[in-house]
Amino acid sequence: MKRENGIIILDSLIPNWQKALRNKQVIPNDLCGPYYNGYWINNVENKNYFLKICKKSGLNDQLFIQIFMEELAKTVSIATINSEIVRVNSKSNVYGIISDNYKINGYKIISGKEIIWSYLESLEANGTLKEVLEINSLDELYNTDFSEQFSLNSLSFIWEALEYYYRNNPNKHLFVYKIVEELARRFIYSFITMQYDFHLGNWELLDNEAHAFLVPMYDMELGFQKRFFDISRNNSMRAYESSIQSIYDSFKQFYFSSSSSFQLEVTRQLYILTPETLLNILMNLEKKYQVDKGTKIYENINTLYKEHYDELIHITQMHKKEEGKHL
Repeated sequence: MKRENGIIILDSLIPNWQKALRNKQVIPNDLCGPYYNGYWINNVENKNYFLKICKKSGLNDQLFIQIFMEELAKTVSIATINSEIVRVNSKSNVYGIISDNYKINGYKIISGKEIIWSYLESLEANGTLKEVLEINSLDELYNTDFSEQFSLNSLSFIWEALEYYYRNNPNKHLFVYKIVEELARRFIYSFITMQYDFHLGNWELLDNEAHAFLVPMYDMELGFQKRFFDISRNNSMRAYESSIQSIYDSFKQFYFSSSSSFQLEVTRQLYILTPETLLNILMNLEKKYQVDKGTKIYENINTLYKEHYDELIHITQMHKKEEGKHL
């Protein structure tokens, strides 16, 4: 594997791209959205990878933020895929990200979308779908991306869906508890880091009947986004109720009504994910890849993140005061 300034040169891994496509060593994946070309890469230096290449030239900020978000997640002990920035070849100005493949032989992959859809089908069958989505039939969702339906992307509804999905498994309660516990940590992380894209299509399980667990966290390039504050688009930690007026109403409702362990996890992550932590990690990545990205990204997000961070600290302190009144 060849590197230049810390960046992997792709053609050092796969010298003959067309041959690799023909031999199925490289398999296209069309689920990377409009800005990337995606590929599964098999048995390269005895490893399997997932690769996505930008359709536009240049090293964009989103690629750097993806790497940044992974490093941040590791600081709060959240499992993430391990990614590296790649360049198509030494002369190219086309970049992408290569990540460890999280597939495991003997395990099937189940997406959050599949789990929720299975539960919605059961609600339709017993006539209670309208109470949940205010629609009469799932036919109304077939041509939409229902994974971004805000009312479905809550821990309480996901818990119900998992209970249904594993209803016949003797390990149901253990599976559901562990999955929701880890999902809660990821919801918190996504919210603190202003990632508005943690929807049902962005988490999956590995399952072999005897074991079920979340795959490492992935697709985090939309962290620290101004659009995070748009209540009509944000789905990273929506409360189940539809009357929520702002992202902080949603967070406050979750936090005030949650268990002490959930509240402790919020404060733990806030304690670690300070603006200073962000700067240190960005500077380390800038040094690793020898590009002028970390400083610029920090300048772009610093003021916004400090305001967001201070608001979350305020909410947690407000809860402590409320608790003190009842002692």
